[in-house]
Amino acid sequence: MEEIAPTDLAESWDNVGLVIGSPNIVVNKVMVCLDVTSEAVRNAVDNGVNLIISHHPVIFKGLKSINFETPYGELIYNIIKNRINIYSAHTNYDYADKGVNQQLAEALELRQIKPLMEENSCTGAYSRTCELVKTGLLTSPMTMEDFILYIKDKLNVRNVKVAGWREKAVSKVAVFCGSYDPDILEVVMNKSDVLVSGDLKYHHAIEILENKFCVVDAGHFNTEKIMVPNTVRMLRENFTDIEVICHYTEDDPFKYY
Repeated sequence: MEEIAPTDLAESWDNVGLVIGSPNIVVNKVMVCLDVTSEAVRNAVDNGVNLIISHHPVIFKGLKSINFETPYGELIYNIIKNRINIYSAHTNYDYADKGVNQQLAEALELRQIKPLMEENSCTGAYSRTCELVKTGLLTSPMTMEDFILYIKDKLNVRNVKVAGWREKAVSKVAVFCGSYDPDILEVVMNKSDVLVSGDLKYHHAIEILENKFCVVDAGHFNTEKIMVPNTVRMLRENFTDIEVICHYTEDDPFKYY
């Protein structure tokens, strides 16, 4: 995992690496998921998994107590009781060369994929966050209507939210997995035609409209779920003697009607 997503790439506020467990365990079976939920733990127990690799850390903020009578406390209790180890690769995986943003760009079949800003070139209001964004070209330009259908097809989603619009053809696309960050707007709008991201908030949408730009919100889950099969594939290529599986029943927590 250090080769796939070096921990030193993580943001200072993040919690990555071995979050629960022992560095000395003998790994028998691995399951990869986006979130460590009660369902994921049940799946791990049922399948004899003793290492879960997740994108989102199951322990994120500092813990002062663990109450077994709460859903979260029961989750931690069941992880420890079943001696399941948890390893998380979060923002370090987003930043990595073969990381989640790169995988998202590849899922959209973009060409000439590259970082929006090179390492250490972001200063001031732009922040290091701009280094997360990947840009690339569509195989051929398309209308905004066709691009929305294209996103839904490539990411296998039924609905997307769109803030702003583009009257001209879409050609250069930027991607930013997970949660949209307004700090990237000024740079992204000057270097791409449209941004694909998730978790867009109301006031951010207003700002995007005022700047006459366009952001397609495909959802947090849908812009990051590609890390699960891709991580499984990379681990299988490197560890032929250890079984690695996906958490196949994981789904978007949001439902649209």
